[in-house]
Amino acid sequence: TPVEEKTPVEEKTPVKKTLELIEIDLDNIGVPSIITEIMRKLNGRECKAFDKFLSEVDEEVLESFAETVTQCWKKQQEDGKDKIFSIYDYQMTIVLAVEKKYDTLRKTELKNNVGGVMLSRDADSWTSLIISLDDNMRITNIDSELITEASFSSYDWKIVNVIKSQLLLRRK
Repeated sequence: TPVEEKTPVEEKTPVKKTLELIEIDLDNIGVPSIITEIMRKLNGRECKAFDKFLSEVDEEVLESFAETVTQCWKKQQEDGKDKIFSIYDYQMTIVLAVEKKYDTLRKTELKNNVGGVMLSRDADSWTSLIISLDDNMRITNIDSELITEASFSSYDWKIVNVIKSQLLLRRK
């Protein structure tokens, strides 16, 4: 009788996964143009909440996000005021800052508002994504930051707590 030969068993060696930068043609993957522009302007800067949001939601939610940004921008064109909206599931607040009024002091004020949202949601950290758009709805400035209590001076933290109280009163 013939003897059956056993195929030698290959030893499995652990595979190390490495991350590498991959070029993606953002114009051809079905992402709304404002999201594409946000991704380009972030240019590799870390914004985990936004990255997670993009990777987990479907095309319909992306379209809804883009429409929200567009509606905020249009309203901002009419009244000249900053606009803010939050995506609570991702602990992230997007601020559309008026382009002509955006400086260091204004950035601090906007960050305080985001801190108020963070506290009103009982969170220890929150992502602030501040975007300035010009009259053609092109991004002129973008800042992203993961904020915690340590992100604020003691004076600003008091302001954040006042904003939190005001937000909680509005909910009632």
